[in-house]
Amino acid sequence: MALIVHNDHTEILEADEQVGVLRRLRTLTRVTGLTANSYQVLYDALSEAGVPVPGEALDDDRGTNLVLVGRQTRLVERDKGAVDVILDYAHVLDGPHQDLRRGDQRGYIYGRMRSALSQTQTNHYESLTERDPFFDIPLQVPIVTRHTFSPTDLQRQNRPEIQGGEVNVEVPNGNYHLSGFIDTRRPNTIRRALLRRTNIVDFLGDPPGTWLCTEAKYQLATIRSPNPLSVESGARIPRYTFEFEFQYKEGGWNPSVTFVDTRINRPPPDLQPGVGYFTVPYYRRVDFEFWLCKVAENYIL
Repeated sequence: MALIVHNDHTEILEADEQVGVLRRLRTLTRVTGLTANSYQVLYDALSEAGVPVPGEALDDDRGTNLVLVGRQTRLVERDKGAVDVILDYAHVLDGPHQDLRRGDQRGYIYGRMRSALSQTQTNHYESLTERDPFFDIPLQVPIVTRHTFSPTDLQRQNRPEIQGGEVNVEVPNGNYHLSGFIDTRRPNTIRRALLRRTNIVDFLGDPPGTWLCTEAKYQLATIRSPNPLSVESGARIPRYTFEFEFQYKEGGWNPSVTFVDTRINRPPPDLQPGVGYFTVPYYRRVDFEFWLCKVAENYIL
């Protein structure tokens, strides 16, 4: 009996659209003419030419971002050797499905950004002309107010006075989430390389020290990577799913320390940079893009 693949069955046909974008679709393909003697018939149906394979796009129209992520089989007519293959398509950026399109890479990561404003107190502002000599970011200059008392003030007549100031400001906070796959035998090396580190060079267009890796987690996806290039000592290496979180902080993550006059509970006005106030080099720095590109360009780590 000749094998025939029927892609026009509508016993199962459903889709999920959100905000004008197809996120999921389920359909069915029937293969007939198989020899139905054992469960092997289900394998034969999946490998038959004409049956969509994982990673294929649904079509070149609205379904171009939907990739086949799952297939289920069931024998429906033994005498005709008919097997139904249920096909589940999902958006390429939902979960780890981007892996299915990039089998030629050892690593690839997709990102999404979320930003918000939060209020904070500060007694410094960024200089427009001076740079921090250690971190190559704008120098933090103390806020200072000046006042000369009037001649009619009997206690402080004509006396000039300078005070340190403090303000409440709205600052942007960003959250950058990366997820994807990395082929490696040393996932913890990657985690340690990025976690609790700040950027040593510009990252996402922002200056050094402003992005901090606050989370790095991984789990085994498959013990042998599907990528034929992911070989070490003659054997396929594992593939892991990774997720990274980066937090943005305007002015940088390294804490600053300022001398405070305990009599007035404020910094005195004549503080010298690097002595009366300075940035503490607490966080180690790393080139995030170097590491993220390294795992995405067929390096084995």
